[in-house]
Amino acid sequence: MEKIFLDGAKNVRDLGNTKTKDGKIIKRKRYIRSNKLVNLSEADKKKLKDEYDLSLIIDLRTSREIEEKPDPVIEGVEWLHMPIIRMTRAGISHEKEERKSNPDPSKIPDMRNLYVEFVEEDYCIEMFKKTIHTILNHKSGSVLWHCSEGKDRCGMVSVFMEYILGVDTDDIMEDYLETNVYSIPESKKEQKRVLADTGNEELAEKVGRLIIADRSYLQAALDYVDKNYGGMDNFIKEKLMVTSDMVPEVFE
Repeated sequence: MEKIFLDGAKNVRDLGNTKTKDGKIIKRKRYIRSNKLVNLSEADKKKLKDEYDLSLIIDLRTSREIEEKPDPVIEGVEWLHMPIIRMTRAGISHEKEERKSNPDPSKIPDMRNLYVEFVEEDYCIEMFKKTIHTILNHKSGSVLWHCSEGKDRCGMVSVFMEYILGVDTDDIMEDYLETNVYSIPESKKEQKRVLADTGNEELAEKVGRLIIADRSYLQAALDYVDKNYGGMDNFIKEKLMVTSDMVPEVFE
């Protein structure tokens, strides 16, 4: 993976230079994962377009998230909306109302359950399928997919893509956890804010955990896939409808 340094987005990585299980290397400037893009500078947009040959952005957020923090227009770059979840979902989406302090810690969702929903609910699976097919069929330039924090919805798309491209599961988990370089500082700031607003340490800690990438979150989804679909190979073939002949030649 290669970190892409931008002024207005802090969790941006190129899947290029990643080694697959059979020793291939994924090409750079083809697949990019990111957090929200609303704060991109003109220099950022130029860098993505000129240096990374960006030609497609896939926005995985809800319509409300997009209304509140829309992506900037980048000339010559196509934009598609593929919402992985239908509407506001505490712990996943980041609309303004979901950033307010919740006075009841018991209402803070367990992120492991939310990750299971990604691979359990028909709507989520269908949207992941459409997103993955769009990425695999994109032939010219690079494609960037993003949600708000670049962790959950973006994270699962990245997991599926890396698995389809043949990346080892340990390396897939490592890439998922790499988000914490960005997320942990954000989590600490949010915990301080909630604690200052409410004085509730339990609530502050639980809110903070919504923001980080935790091994147990992704593992919950992977365990569900193993138990209910017979493994990721079957899930990708039967639910995402991706077969080996659909994988483009994107290797060094």
